Amino acid sequence: MAQSKVSTPAVDIWTAAAQGNLKAIKQHLDAGTDINGTFVMPGIPGSGGAPLHYAVLAGQMEATKLLVKKVANLNARAEDEHGGTPLHWAASYALLFNTRNIPKTLAKTFNLK
Repeated sequence: MAQSKVSTPAVDIWTAAAQGNLKAIKQHLDAGTDINGTFVMPGIPGSGGAPLHYAVLAGQMEATKLLVKKVANLNARAEDEHGGTPLHWAASYALLFNTRNIPKTLAKTFNLK
């Protein structure tokens, strides 16, 4: 009997996380995509993060919750010159755009008080 293999979707996991595409994220995880793999493009600002970095940066709370539930590394360091965690990226975004909702929502998602 042939074993069925789940294929990865056309969209990469980092884009799926940034877009909040839960179906694609789940498909990636079912196919064995590394939940903590980093997207590195030298010289490209914002590169070096794991899917969780991009989900929090884009304010995709449902994608963030899914990744956290599936044991994404909350302390993953981006492979860039700053080495920020997903929470660092969210806080930086909030400061840049004067958005206070993201860190509060993330604190609830990460069970931070």
